[in-house]
Amino acid sequence: MSPEILGIRIWLILLVACAVAAIPFLLTGFFFDVKFLMMFAEGPAICFIPVRLLRRYPATYAFAGAVEGIFLMTLAALFGLMVCYAAAAGDAPLVDAQLLRVDQWLGYDWQVYARFAATHPWLLQTLRYVYASNLTQPAVIGAILFMASQEERFEKFVLANIVSVTITAGLFLLLPATTAWTFQGQEIHAAKLLPDLPTATNSWVGDLLHIRSGAGRHLTRLSGIIAFPSFHCASAILNVWAIWRVRMMRLPFLALNLVMIAATPLIGGHYIVDLIGGAVVAAVTIATLDSLHRYLLRFRWFSLPLPAAWGTRAIVRKGLLPD
Repeated sequence: MSPEILGIRIWLILLVACAVAAIPFLLTGFFFDVKFLMMFAEGPAICFIPVRLLRRYPATYAFAGAVEGIFLMTLAALFGLMVCYAAAAGDAPLVDAQLLRVDQWLGYDWQVYARFAATHPWLLQTLRYVYASNLTQPAVIGAILFMASQEERFEKFVLANIVSVTITAGLFLLLPATTAWTFQGQEIHAAKLLPDLPTATNSWVGDLLHIRSGAGRHLTRLSGIIAFPSFHCASAILNVWAIWRVRMMRLPFLALNLVMIAATPLIGGHYIVDLIGGAVVAAVTIATLDSLHRYLLRFRWFSLPLPAAWGTRAIVRKGLLPD
């Protein structure tokens, strides 16, 4: 197996990360609806062995790798869900007043942006769809990277998601917030101005306030719950970073993720300073990725001779990967 690729060990790393994240998640009283949990666990559990077997053969290596990438990102999403909800149960005071002041200093007015979007239906529809693409982009990126023989890049992308969501959850624990219109008591006005704006009655804002009150511990759906820093903004930057070496995909993904960042203040309900925080999280994550990947390659516990060096042995013999 290539010394530059973690291979099956990335599964072990993700499973350990999920197990660690489950501790604060359970200690804060959260639990999953069984059907909801199965959405994350069923695919990886059923398809792990078939996919690893398919990766033994050059003809099916890229396809199997792409499928495996989807399952790995599913586990990364489960990890993110647990750490973010555990952070939401913290009792630090909301910092909306401070975030709003920074936005005002920057010259950003959420009402002006909301009115502009409301009077341009084509723009609003685009923002809705592109904002939601954050759920599917990682899977598509994983498939592209495997087909482009950039498995190492994909492994770093998985690690980037773990690192960035951990930093995001840690900052959210210390600096929780809602939205400008919620803080200003203008939710009714906001809903009339632009129904897409998240409020306490239709979005994560209500979930967050419910959790902070000591309730809302039974999870039945996937929902973003973090204001500062914006994980959508961090994800957008990481998505572009991951795909950048695939030349023909650069401009499409750059355009897509710039629009996703533009959608975040409205569809996500973020302050502009949330986006700045998300960009900083992405920059710190990218700066640490190479060192973290090298460390895990050398780390003794993750270097045990696990049976699935499987998926790459045959490929090494065929000369598709360096020995």
